[in-house]
Formats: sequence, C-alpha cells, structure tokens
Amino acid sequence: MARKLSRRSFLEVALAGGALGTANLTLMRDVYAQASGPIVIGHHCDLTGVISSWGLWHDKAAKAAVDIVNQGGGIAGRKVELATEDTESNPASGARKLRNLVQRLNAEFIVGSVHSGVMLAAIPIASELKTIYFSTGEATEATGAKGTRFSFRTGTDTYSIAAASLPWCVENFGKKWTIIYADYAWGQSTNQESKHYIEKSGGKVLNSIPVPLDAKDFVPYLSQIPSDTERTPGTVSVRTRRPPGSRARETPPGVAGESPATPGVMTSVKRC
Repeated sequence: MARKLSRRSFLEVALAGGALGTANLTLMRDVYAQASGPIVIGHHCDLTGVISSWGLWHDKAAKAAVDIVNQGGGIAGRKVELATEDTESNPASGARKLRNLVQRLNAEFIVGSVHSGVMLAAIPIASELKTIYFSTGEATEATGAKGTRFSFRTGTDTYSIAAASLPWCVENFGKKWTIIYADYAWGQSTNQESKHYIEKSGGKVLNSIPVPLDAKDFVPYLSQIPSDTERTPGTVSVRTRRPPGSRARETPPGVAGESPATPGVMTSVKRC
C-alpha cells in the first residue's frame, strides 16, 4: 500500500529542497521512493456554482500539470493521478467532497478550493483526516486564526494585499473610504483587513457594504456609498463614464472603483 504523505515528511523534503534552490514536485521522490503504485493528488475544484469561471481553468491547469509530470516519468518513477471533486462553490458540498477525495479516492494530499468559504470549511476536515491541504483561497484565516498544522497557502492573502497597498493609497488618494465587498469569507476578510490598514494609515471608513454573491443589480448597493467618499476599494469593480471635462484620477492595480465623489454614469459593474 502506498505510504501516506505526512506533514513531517513533506516539510523535511521541501525545506531541504528549498535550501538547494530546487523546491518543486521532483523533490518528493524521497518521500515516495519506497512506495509503489500511482500517487493520487486530490483536486478540490470549483467546477460549478458562483466561481466556476475560476474552477474551469484550475481544472485545465491541473490536468495539464499532471500530464507534464507523467511525460517526464512521474515522481520517483511513479505515475501521478488526479482525482477531482466539484465543490459546487458551496462550503457544505465542498466539505462532503473533501471526505470523498481522501476516504474513497485515496488522495495523498489536496490542492484546495479558491472559494474561501469552501476552503475554511475544508481545513478542519483535512486536519481530522491528517491530510495536507494547500489553500488557494485568499482569506487570511486559512493560515491564521483558522489554520492548522495541515493547512498551507500557495499564494497571497487579504492581509498581505491590504498591508502592501492601502497605506500608499490613503496617502495618495484620500482619507475617506467606502468598502464594497462580496458577502462571503473572502470578501469579509478583505473588508476586515482593508478597514484595519485604512484606519492605521490615518484614513476613515465611512461605510462597509456587503453584496450577495448572486446579486445581479448593484444599484441598491452603490447607492449606499456616502457622497463624501474619496475612494472605494473592494471585491466588486465599478467602471464609470465621466462627463466631458470632469477630472478622473488613475486607480492603481488592486484597488477597485473610481471616485464616487465625481459625477458619472455607471456603464458596467463586475465581480473581481
């Protein structure tokens, strides 16, 4: 029977590889060298539901990566298999599907959901099953307040985004802010971290506006923006068409929206 990948064995090999500047999947050969049969990687993928546009490409990329690894001889001579379960972009469904990946499909470790709500629901189960879970969602809690020794992060989080961008934005764009955020774990984390760094930098948050994930009409939420707001960061992006002669300030990458204080006609709204 294939040996289960433990946190200790993963860290020992990954840290050793990092010291040599060669930390990648081929480093796992020592972990699996004494085992036999395929290595099963679980993919907790958001194929349907509100963020299926992300899941579609995550699925394509995961399949392509497995093909490349197998064309190169696999890992330690063992073929890699990808076991995929659709989270349906739903925490309850995602929790059930994670158990299926580990208990029925024998996944050695999990590449996690980008939906922060699914991710946070999955971490306790992965920990219970002693299975490493690589979080791809950005909610800070995954490796913070709700993280465990089995939870790893593969990218950035809402804390690092807010800490890196908002002090500069407050200094250069204005002190009065309104935050518009998608009302689930990622947006809620974004709201919390953004508010903290705006206020820490001497700014003031006039209003925080939650927007349901299934919202199609954004006008009721945009109408809640106070008239003296100077900037609006958030997890929804607002594009406006300004009247001739009005002055628009450039918005840096990662800061959504344009100044609501300047009159304009909204032409499109999109979820980020």
